[in-house]
Amino acid sequence: MRRAQSAARLYRGLTSEEREADRRRRLVAAGLELFGTIGRARTSIQAVCSRARVTARNFYDHFESLEELLAAVYEQVVAHGRRALLESLSHDWAPPEVRARRALKAYLHAMLDDPCLARIQCIEAVGVNDALEARRRAVIHEFAALLKDERLALGFDDLCEAEAEIVALMVVAVVDELLIECVMKSRYARPIDDLVEALLVAVSMDRRPRTPTARRRKRQRRTKGTRR
Repeated sequence: MRRAQSAARLYRGLTSEEREADRRRRLVAAGLELFGTIGRARTSIQAVCSRARVTARNFYDHFESLEELLAAVYEQVVAHGRRALLESLSHDWAPPEVRARRALKAYLHAMLDDPCLARIQCIEAVGVNDALEARRRAVIHEFAALLKDERLALGFDDLCEAEAEIVALMVVAVVDELLIECVMKSRYARPIDDLVEALLVAVSMDRRPRTPTARRRKRQRRTKGTRR
């Protein structure tokens, strides 16, 4: 009796929960491959199930729609990029310039070594629905917050908090656009080392010493110009 119950719970050495987890993993992997190669518009549930070797019923056990699968794939891509970025910043002993170069290089490699990842994050996940768009905007600000915390390494530590937030957000936007250009293989696509150096140059532009007094004077001049 006990042996029969054990056999009912196990199939090919896996429990029911393990089989379900394996099906979900295969569905996400299939979604990543298809969304990242032929795109969301050309991907069907049937194609995902065929690639994952599961039935349509198995698909709907885990996801209500392709959009929900795309959201799960997107989260996996974001986690991969975040992990690469945080690991690159984990060595506090490195000089600021080294940290900045290593962080940008690690993130670009994480996204471009498999171009499917960059395509999903920067192209396929855009404008899908309100929920995914809200999540995407939250991720952008999350990465901007990480960069703002590293503003010494990136060379804009002399900025006030509000200015640093804006510059960090601009860096994230520029990186995303560069990823798109690389995925699309445009004339702006470059080797990763070249992209990193260009980003560092862009971030470090106009790095003249700026004291609080100088910033106040600059704001006063702007205010006077607006009044005129």
